[in-house]
Amino acid sequence: MKKSGLFTVQNDMEHISDVILRQMWFDDLFFEQKKAWKDDFKNVEREIREWKKEENMHEEAKKSKKRFYEAVIAELEIAIEKNRELYREISHDENNHWMLPMVVNVSHDMKKRIIRYKTAIEYQNSNRDDLITDDDIQKAKEYPIKQLLEIGRNGRAKCIFHSGEDFNLGIKNNFAHCFVCGESGDVIKVYRTIHGCGFVEAVRALS
Repeated sequence: MKKSGLFTVQNDMEHISDVILRQMWFDDLFFEQKKAWKDDFKNVEREIREWKKEENMHEEAKKSKKRFYEAVIAELEIAIEKNRELYREISHDENNHWMLPMVVNVSHDMKKRIIRYKTAIEYQNSNRDDLITDDDIQKAKEYPIKQLLEIGRNGRAKCIFHSGEDFNLGIKNNFAHCFVCGESGDVIKVYRTIHGCGFVEAVRALS
């Protein structure tokens, strides 16, 4: 039996409504979760600043901060694995392929956060805060990555993580990501990779 035009329009509207609902669900899942993480982090940072003002609390504050970083990294790693499963699921549904770039971007964002937290933990473990400060680290992160690398006509650099010969290392917001090997890093990691040095040495050089 041939479907009527009205029936077809009704089906199309139901499909559009379903897509909109899915979009809203993904927004809640990803962006609200991201906002919650940021709010939690700000609250912990504020508590740590208060603790550090108290006598003999400097070391305890460092330990608390490290525990928080480790907990967030564990949560992010679980979220990334779930994101991979979601990507595989969506990739099998042609009607929802439009969601794939959003899922990829969320994964990249979580990977960058893991790198930042691991860098912070390394700094906490270094016991060299007499040599560098948080301001030094922030200043180092503002150093332009492109001044450390050879940039091609496409605006990308040769990947220093896997010694690539092609210009596949994209740079955005002073953060590098290789589209071949998948490795990422901020300017401190890039400097350390190029020069084979430690975190403190890299921060001092860049700041």
